[in-house]
Amino acid sequence: FSSKMSKRSNESDVEYKARKKQKKAKKEKKKLSKRQKKENKTATDNDDNQHDDTTHHDKKSKDKSSGGGGGDEQPTKGGGVSWNSFSDAPFAKPIQQALLGAGFTEPSPIQARAWPIAIAGKDLIAVAKTGSGKTLGFLLPVFHRISTHDLPGTSASSSSGSNSNGNSSTPSPLCLVLSPTRELAIQIHGECVKFGKCIDIRAECVYGGTNVPSQIKQLKATDPQVVIATPGRLCDLLDRKALYLSGCPFVILDESDRMLDMGFEKQLTTVMNVLPTDRQTLFFTATWPKAVRRVAENFLRKGETTEVFIGGAGDGELAANKAVTQTFIEAQDDQKDKRLYELLCGLDEKASIVIFANTKRRVDFVAKTFWQEGFSTVAVHGDKPQHERDASLKKFINKQTSIMVAT
Repeated sequence: FSSKMSKRSNESDVEYKARKKQKKAKKEKKKLSKRQKKENKTATDNDDNQHDDTTHHDKKSKDKSSGGGGGDEQPTKGGGVSWNSFSDAPFAKPIQQALLGAGFTEPSPIQARAWPIAIAGKDLIAVAKTGSGKTLGFLLPVFHRISTHDLPGTSASSSSGSNSNGNSSTPSPLCLVLSPTRELAIQIHGECVKFGKCIDIRAECVYGGTNVPSQIKQLKATDPQVVIATPGRLCDLLDRKALYLSGCPFVILDESDRMLDMGFEKQLTTVMNVLPTDRQTLFFTATWPKAVRRVAENFLRKGETTEVFIGGAGDGELAANKAVTQTFIEAQDDQKDKRLYELLCGLDEKASIVIFANTKRRVDFVAKTFWQEGFSTVAVHGDKPQHERDASLKKFINKQTSIMVAT
């Protein structure tokens, strides 16, 4: 400090201002140099990315590019072609209008990458987090191929839902969508109906916890081109010969990692063994660990599979969603309800809240306790009848209740 003061005292005001100006110019020059270096590095990286953007499931790619939605940059890998606007996709006009009517302005990153691959007839491994637009990522290409009679392999000779086993009363769908849970199956079915009805695509949803004969009756009445199913109920229907899959050219596995975590590998293998070998398989998962890779290798056509990773999910680890703020609160068992009460009181009255608990008994206890405290709650778990679960979810979605407690 004293040396600076000494230097300043020996300068005139003009000299001092000139020295300050020179110092500022040097700083600006240094900043500009750093910025140029950074831009040059980015340009080099982008050139490397464009060199080879396609990976096959037996060949690990090293290149990375960026793809974003909603302004956020998300790292992606694989799938060279990207349709970044709806006009790039060959979907029928009613589908395009339905997309715009639903409020969508452009494809999400997973849709932009998955659509061209699926329409080209390749098997696909798509690794992307939940909520990234995966459902339309796999439904719309299949709708397009069904409506234009562009079916894989031997299935190309027939584009109707009638089966190839000679029994016209037994449904034989053109597309099978496998889902780990009833609720996800119902959600997929909703999207299927919403976007499929405009091009006369018929869909049915089958899952456990409901009456089997009534589901069989509904399948026969609808004769759907698309069936969304949970693995357990599907195997039950196959055992009863209520559904034929030997001529089903499209199969989609949604949230494959969850199906394996829930112990459905045996059922998945049973289903895949009755499907035609020349089928097209679309394999969607949020994570990419070794167990999922092993199963994917058994189900997909070697040399005809493209991998697409969105959002850095390709390392096999489950990444936390960056859009979610996480707060950890340490509390003993006898303090948890009090802390939870304080948290709920501090939230907006119009907020929708999901509370997860680790047992069915705990779910019922929390829902009842906070109902008695004046909160509007519903409880959802596996012991509840399906109609009650559906009613609770509907109430929560329609804002008739603010808190859903669930396993």
